[in-house]
Amino acid sequence: MASSKRRLPDSLNIWLQLLSRILLWMTLLAGVMLFLSDVTLAGEALSGQDKPVETQTSATTRLLALKPTEAKQHWRFDKGIESGQQLRISGVNESDDSARLLIRIDSHRSSNYFTRFNREQLLPKGEFSFTLSLDNLRTERKQPFGSDEIRQLFLSTLNGKINWQAVSLEPSPKLPAGLIGWDFGPQDQAKAAGFQQVSYPLSTDNIQKGISLKGTIRNRNRPYFDPALADGFEGLTQLSLPLENGLWKVRLWVDDIGEWEYLPHALERAITINGQPVLLQKLDAQQWLSQYYLNKPKLPDEPELPDKPELPDETELPDEPSQSVNNNEWLKQLQNAFWSSFARERGHPVDALIEVKDQRLNLAFSSPDTAGRFISAMLVAPANNLEQLAEGKRAFEAYDQQRLARFQEQWPVIANPQMAQYLPRAIYPVNSISSDGSVDSAKSETLHWADREEITLRLNIPKDAGQLQRVNLPLKNLKLFRVQTGLRRAGGQEKALQPQLFLHPIDPDDPPEVTSYSQQWVITGQVQFAEDLFQNAKPGFQVVGLDAGLENPIADTSAGTGTDTGLAFSNLQIPLQIKRLPLELPSASKPVGIYLDYAPHLSWFQSDEQQSQADCDYKVLRQLGLTGVAPALPTPVKGAEARFKRAAQSPLLQGLLPPFPAYTPVKRLLTDNSQQARDSALIQLDKLKNTFPLLIWSLADEPGLHLKSDEKLDLFRSQLKQTLPEAQVLAQLNHSHHDQLSGQYDAVLINQGYGLNSLRLARLKQANTQTYLYNLPHLRFASGLYLWRSGAEGFWQWHGRMPTAHPYDPTDGREDDVQMLMPTAEVCQPPVLHSSLLGIRQGINDLRWLEWLMQNANQDIDSAILLQQIRQQISLDWSRNTDKESIKNNQLTHNLISQIKQLAQPVQSPE
Repeated sequence: MASSKRRLPDSLNIWLQLLSRILLWMTLLAGVMLFLSDVTLAGEALSGQDKPVETQTSATTRLLALKPTEAKQHWRFDKGIESGQQLRISGVNESDDSARLLIRIDSHRSSNYFTRFNREQLLPKGEFSFTLSLDNLRTERKQPFGSDEIRQLFLSTLNGKINWQAVSLEPSPKLPAGLIGWDFGPQDQAKAAGFQQVSYPLSTDNIQKGISLKGTIRNRNRPYFDPALADGFEGLTQLSLPLENGLWKVRLWVDDIGEWEYLPHALERAITINGQPVLLQKLDAQQWLSQYYLNKPKLPDEPELPDKPELPDETELPDEPSQSVNNNEWLKQLQNAFWSSFARERGHPVDALIEVKDQRLNLAFSSPDTAGRFISAMLVAPANNLEQLAEGKRAFEAYDQQRLARFQEQWPVIANPQMAQYLPRAIYPVNSISSDGSVDSAKSETLHWADREEITLRLNIPKDAGQLQRVNLPLKNLKLFRVQTGLRRAGGQEKALQPQLFLHPIDPDDPPEVTSYSQQWVITGQVQFAEDLFQNAKPGFQVVGLDAGLENPIADTSAGTGTDTGLAFSNLQIPLQIKRLPLELPSASKPVGIYLDYAPHLSWFQSDEQQSQADCDYKVLRQLGLTGVAPALPTPVKGAEARFKRAAQSPLLQGLLPPFPAYTPVKRLLTDNSQQARDSALIQLDKLKNTFPLLIWSLADEPGLHLKSDEKLDLFRSQLKQTLPEAQVLAQLNHSHHDQLSGQYDAVLINQGYGLNSLRLARLKQANTQTYLYNLPHLRFASGLYLWRSGAEGFWQWHGRMPTAHPYDPTDGREDDVQMLMPTAEVCQPPVLHSSLLGIRQGINDLRWLEWLMQNANQDIDSAILLQQIRQQISLDWSRNTDKESIKNNQLTHNLISQIKQLAQPVQSPE
């Protein structure tokens, strides 16, 4: 059929072709000039002169022009970006440490920080490639905007040195060929790439396709890196999807990821597809804890230490626990092991082979808990013959590789130079142990211990040491730990992981056998020299444990070095040279410890075990040497007064020092902002008067974050002080403008955000306001030297038990898991500890040495001089201290305490 379009004259065609070529050359020239121009990011203001800078490189990918050596990059998109695109950023982090990248994307409505998309991303050392989906971005105020609304893109290096290799727009990944997928979740949530979106309520498109849902359905949307698993439906009873007849390989994900301290915990549930059972679960609480809550990643130990490392200079600290903290290969191994042994199974994938006969895939969900009737995503692949089965297997494997790539990009594992900051100095470097297994004591140091001193030892146990047989040390509350690596976020809300160190308790009745690689061990205890304990060593495995009533085969160390003091393995003896200092270290007089709440998982099944676990937690903290706690307390509602009083007294009975911050009880007790609610709360607190000497009631928590809560608590504070003036009230402050509030409270908790310097501390002292510190980095320094220098009356660090969802998954919440005591299978079982507790323990011991020095300075001129020198080296201005590398690595603290101990040593008489 002839075309209906009229043909233009040839002469006109020639002129139009010439004109188009001129326009094309002008466009190319403008692009080159713009490429050479200096486009930079200058605060919030935009010049308005920038033009789109992009090069068409293929039909599917657009490479954005950039300057590889510039720290800041900027592009404009006057017509937005087509949907289904992702941003890919590739380059090399040339820094010695991680680098921080800011990605800023403005929509046509953006005017400030809160109305645009902002993301900071930590990048590992070396090459990196990072992607970001551009569909359904969200502003800081959680308002979504589509890719067609994008107008500007900024990249900025916040720290480090990034050499950009490529920045491009490319299609978001599709599902591998042969797979069909459905992503379930709310309508305003972007679907996973390649999946069909099924929303609730059902969209018109869903209904037209024949999709149906039944049940009391609630959308769930979690802050998880995998969009297919981040959202889903809870409360389903039936789900029906259209699908061609035949045999299908099916995979569905049936677990809610969870958030904050909550992880869904249905014990019984069943799922059938087309009448065929695919999941039948019937567990008791202990089985669920073991299979789900306590399931943890299996991470590789650090690479084996070199046999002959160089001796460090005598003035320097020994090496960190291993030479591998910046080993990129090991960091990659950690990331892959975390994925393959743990993260890949999050969401609980269930596989089945299902026959479809009526062109429907009918799923039925059954559980007494709504959380047990859940689905987040589903994939299917045809499986009608062996060829299709093989193709389907390859397709699922390819999808798993897509998920792995997404995880690797979204959650890089970066080096942690401060990984060992909470561990003490190593007593025995590896090179002090010769090839025949003997220890060269000349290469170790003599330990000077005082009575009642809290001791923390770190030992390198060489490979092939064999079975631990005996520990002979004059220590009460002796605990043995093996140091192992775990993963946490690099910061509270960072999208990056870092290796951190955890202390795994060693059971003295079942000591480990060291055979294949070097291990780091930590030993803690309180020195107790007692003449009647010095006995001859006995054969067999013996551990000093005065509180356990065990025999103590300790050589007499009162006059010098014991000949049998140390550790004995089947293939190795590790002697320790200990000399007794002629003094008894003063007790710690200030409460120093952590915030602690009830273990969250115990409230899901048997709440009567919560308090038992808390009692054991206090005992663990006290035996570890901590002196204070912000305790776990129930809500003091009517009828629960006795339970509350018992909980308030429990840390005191375990030997911890008051006051105890009552951090949440009043906040939970005030159900609303009415006068009736305040009156009711006052009645309840009046019933708890006998706890008032122990507690300080928190009635302000970083004011300004939650204005309605601030108003409610402030009204209650005024009424409480009028009605029950003996009740002490506490404010937790973290900003300079909180100054105006401090006079309204009996006590304040402050940190560097509030301002820690001489002027602000002096104002609080003049106002006669009790001052405590909280949530500071560099824990040994903060809880020891700085607490002493500031004159504050105590210190608490956040938090002992606060997982976001799953306690071993740092990626499943908006913030990191903050846990210093990991959950255990049984109540009161010795817990795995985060190594940060050692920092607080050592800080408290430092406090006690400073107290001894202050007492001794009254009659000893050398002590008085050293005391003055320490005051001069530690500033009241927190920031002046923490700028020093010697504070961060504890070198200064170690040197100062060593100088105090030197003064405590007896003067040697000339021979």
